[in-house]
Amino acid sequence: ELMQRISIINHQVTIPTELPIKPTDAFHVLFVGRDAKEKRVSLFFEIAEHFSHNPRITFHAVGVEPSVNTPANVNCLGVITHKESIEHVYENSHVLVLTSESEGFPKVISEAMAFGCVPVVTAVGAIPEVLNHGEQAILTDPLYCVNETVNFLSTFLVDRTEYETLSKKAYLYAKEEFDTNRFNNEWRTLIQTLS
Repeated sequence: ELMQRISIINHQVTIPTELPIKPTDAFHVLFVGRDAKEKRVSLFFEIAEHFSHNPRITFHAVGVEPSVNTPANVNCLGVITHKESIEHVYENSHVLVLTSESEGFPKVISEAMAFGCVPVVTAVGAIPEVLNHGEQAILTDPLYCVNETVNFLSTFLVDRTEYETLSKKAYLYAKEEFDTNRFNNEWRTLIQTLS
């Protein structure tokens, strides 16, 4: 009975009025998160190293400082605190990759989706409860996420149509599930049920 009283309200994020047009010079892959053990940034670096000789794909890491272990094809952007700056990064990125071994539902996923970034993320925590594999995201096995992510990125490089379909679905899903009106209405409804 108590379980029936639990309400889950998704994040609220800024959503552009139209799906941003992505750069065509290269395919931009993004990691956003702190450099913490459970985020497994080293696996993101491993994924990037698979494409070290491919100039058509670039990797960017927000929240990560460069170190001796950073592959040459990863641009570490450090911590970004300005909303406009991180939105510019999302706008110019094609894919968000997360390699976490544990999560709730990270807000960075909803933020990235709002700008048409396709999430290629580990199926941990609440992520598979919110997103469907192959619908608006690609969910990878946390044990095999390096190989699975490399395979999906390789597919996107060959078949841009599949990427564009998922990008549009991610954007539309974000508009439906993470916009301000929906967020406010769900909170209003919840508060009214308590009074």
